[in-house]
Amino acid sequence: MHLQEYKKCCKIIDEIMIFFMRRGMNDISIIYNANDSKIYLDFAIKNCKEDSYEHFKHKLVAHHERQFEGFAWELMGDGDYDELEIVGGLIDELDTTYEDGNLHIRMVRCFE
Repeated sequence: MHLQEYKKCCKIIDEIMIFFMRRGMNDISIIYNANDSKIYLDFAIKNCKEDSYEHFKHKLVAHHERQFEGFAWELMGDGDYDELEIVGGLIDELDTTYEDGNLHIRMVRCFE
């Protein structure tokens, strides 16, 4: 895996963390796993507010756009607003489970 893939992964993690931390969530776990072709990011957020989950779900849609990611990921983190739409452009799969205030997010990013 190239250094740029690691940097993109760190930006994704950063954006997700900032999104939930700004909304008062303070019990967040991250599991990172990678193989030769994919990166898996799992987030577990305890005591997640339902409105935060709904906002997250509305803003982040997995739609990996290779032509878009060449420059867009470098812009992440430069503003005072969440950039979940950009994160959506960097991931291939997204799965969320929300139950009793506990949110689990799995993101998969494929690379060549």
